[in-house]
Amino acid sequence: MHVQQKPTLITKKGLSQRWGISKQAVHNRSIRHKDFPKPFEGTDDVHPLYLISDIEKYEKARGYTPILEGGQEE
Repeated sequence: MHVQQKPTLITKKGLSQRWGISKQAVHNRSIRHKDFPKPFEGTDDVHPLYLISDIEKYEKARGYTPILEGGQEE
């Protein structure tokens, strides 16, 4: 039996904590960087969620090193 794993998602608040920057700075990156990941399908524009795997690809391409690891905040 194959168990489907839920995707790991992160909010903009989670990204601000992960990167050690303000939520406004995350918002600015999402607008200014054409390679910023698109929100996960089915999430709304007010509280978008991002796949952590997409964020990790973005970080690698940009040379960003997260100060915190992980996805969803507690």
